[in-house]
Amino acid sequence: MNKTYSPVKKIIKVTKQSGIPLVGTIYFGIMDRNTSIIEVRPTTLCNINCTFCSVAAGPKSTYETNFVVEKSYLVEELKKLLDFKEEPMDIWINPQGDPTVYPELEQLIADIRKLKHVREIIIVTNGMLLTKEKIDAYKKAGLTQISLSIQAFSLENAKKLADLPGYNIEKIKDLCPYIAKNLRLVLTPVYLKNHNEEDIEQIVKFATEINAEVSIQNFQRNRRGRNPTSELSWKKFAAKLKEMEQKYSIDLLKTGKIKRTRILPKVAKKGQIITVNLVCDSKFKEEKIAVYQDKCIVVYGSKHFGMTKIKILKASNNLYYGKAI
Repeated sequence: MNKTYSPVKKIIKVTKQSGIPLVGTIYFGIMDRNTSIIEVRPTTLCNINCTFCSVAAGPKSTYETNFVVEKSYLVEELKKLLDFKEEPMDIWINPQGDPTVYPELEQLIADIRKLKHVREIIIVTNGMLLTKEKIDAYKKAGLTQISLSIQAFSLENAKKLADLPGYNIEKIKDLCPYIAKNLRLVLTPVYLKNHNEEDIEQIVKFATEINAEVSIQNFQRNRRGRNPTSELSWKKFAAKLKEMEQKYSIDLLKTGKIKRTRILPKVAKKGQIITVNLVCDSKFKEEKIAVYQDKCIVVYGSKHFGMTKIKILKASNNLYYGKAI
């Protein structure tokens, strides 16, 4: 049976005045997994409905709440984290949505570029809202890389995988050579068994022609995502990449080194019982967002707001989950 969805969802604006911390949840704010990569997530809004999306974002999403983070608050908190790290960091603007939907993306990039310890600034986007003018503006603001999520090379299959009749892969393909001349361009298709194998090879060939890079992801099923196919074993996936590497003389199996960095102090540990303040709805109906010290905690099982006792279910990589007791 198909899940029902509503195009109208609650939007929570996360501002400094709201008192909601920006570290602690994967939904919005700042994700620090204790490495030299920091993910910045200014919004959960997305403009397409990818049939394989691991978080089931877009107009057809089945969750109830979206988040938009105040730009100045996001930059202020990112500065605190960078000052704590005290070493060069790469900033990935990689929300559970699409960054180009965020109305202040250009200024967000510019403000991040001004911060100390920032090395690379990357956006991960489906490219639908990109134009030459926006690419120029993002570059001027300080962007260094666009990771472009394209899954198909043919117009028909691209529309099908995006689940959007107006999705125009031809427009995006026409922009790719321009992006590659001005910024680092990485094409990042998801390998979907029985859905886009031929398209993947066309994307790899296209990348070699325009001097772009390719980083192919192996589709993994997700409990809350859209799952149109089964997973391909990592052994078979690696074999297919190796075959395309040899055919097109391109590096598809490279693995970058991620450096471990200074770790933020934990505010709670697994199994601990604490009292938190439940302040707003979360992305899903069965959850709420709690504030505890300077972190967010996603809390299951409470129907009420305010001070509540919870048991911590998970506390790792600066992500916190708990259950009301």
